[in-house]
Amino acid sequence: MWESTTRSSALLGVSHLVVTAVAGLVGTVCGMSYSSDLTDEQWALLEPVFNVPGRRGPKHAPDLRRVVDAMLYVSHTGCPWRYLPESFGPWTRVWSQFRRWSRNGTWTRALTVLHAAAREADGRADATPSMVVIDTRLALAA
Repeated sequence: MWESTTRSSALLGVSHLVVTAVAGLVGTVCGMSYSSDLTDEQWALLEPVFNVPGRRGPKHAPDLRRVVDAMLYVSHTGCPWRYLPESFGPWTRVWSQFRRWSRNGTWTRALTVLHAAAREADGRADATPSMVVIDTRLALAA
């Protein structure tokens, strides 16, 4: 019984790879995605931040969106990098890109873009707040 279960599991993996290759997608079977994945509208907003060309030209592979989706998956689920689903590609690529972007300020720029878009969606006139109020009782406790 165990042998037949193993064989059917192996076949499921193979059929997943075949469907993925036929669908022409980078990582998931056509129609399947995670709730943490970016929508097309969100990706259009963030792609210019993540896809900045380097000094020697373009530096990212065409699967950049899957890499960002993988980072969001880790953030949403709390799973360790090593346990990323295989549909995202090698965990080392995702982890090393996350480290690079954390160090060079790319995530800060992405949050700035998201903040400005949220203020615009709220109907605010300026992309940045004109005033910030800090409650000193809370500031002293920190």
